[in-house]
Amino acid sequence: MSQTIERLLTPEEAAEFLAISTRQLRDLADAGYLAFVNIGLGERPTRRYLPADIAAFIESRRVAPELRERARATIKSSTAFKIADFAALRDELRQRRRPKR
Repeated sequence: MSQTIERLLTPEEAAEFLAISTRQLRDLADAGYLAFVNIGLGERPTRRYLPADIAAFIESRRVAPELRERARATIKSSTAFKIADFAALRDELRQRRRPKR
C-alpha cells in the first residue's frame, strides 16, 4: 500500500493558485465546493489544501465550449435605457409646484 502524500498548501498558496482571495477560498470551502484538511487542534480549523482537491474543484467548474455558447446566447443585454436629465426633472417639478398667478 504505497500511497504518495502531496504537500499541503496554505490558504494563501491555494488562493494564489486559483487566482482568488483567501476570503473567497474560505467561502468555497465553507459551502462544500472545495475540500480542505483541518490540521488544527482547537475549535477553529487550521485549513490546508491538497493539490488534488484543487484540481478536482477546477475540473468540476469547467464549462464545455458548447455550453458556454448556449449560455452566452441566452444572456440578453439591455441597451435601451433612458438617460435622466436631473436638472430638467427638477425644473419640471418646480413648475408644477409654483402657484399659478
